[in-house]
Amino acid sequence: MPSVDELLPQLGFSDPFGSKEGLIPLEVELPQAGRTLVFSGHQNPETIELRFTSWERLLAEACGWMLAGAGLFVWRARRRHPWRSTLLVVALLAGAIPLWLPGWTLTANALLFGWLVALAAWVALHLARRFARCCPADPSTPQPGGDHATV
Repeated sequence: MPSVDELLPQLGFSDPFGSKEGLIPLEVELPQAGRTLVFSGHQNPETIELRFTSWERLLAEACGWMLAGAGLFVWRARRRHPWRSTLLVVALLAGAIPLWLPGWTLTANALLFGWLVALAAWVALHLARRFARCCPADPSTPQPGGDHATV
């Protein structure tokens, strides 16, 4: 019985583990200038452009926009109740900007996040002030969980 290696040349196959027709060889050269890679072969595809943006830069920009959102809240919170401004900002940054300007969605999200974090800090500060006014710490009154001698 003949082996597979003997039958392949008789059937027209010269190299069973060599290259196969129809596959495009991939040649990647890192360009010295620009951002374009060109692929070549039997069926030459169109030029593919790859874009790279540093994630460190994106993170720094997002942090800057978050600080700007917090600063806008502090500037608007000079009024006694910034709830109307918050509703307007949420409607604008979460609803209108992504619909009308989709390229600005990331910036709008960062601004909104900064605004909401500043709002949460403002609410916590006002709750702490209100709690301090309604329940003052009097040293003559015994506190739960502590051993205080009454005088």
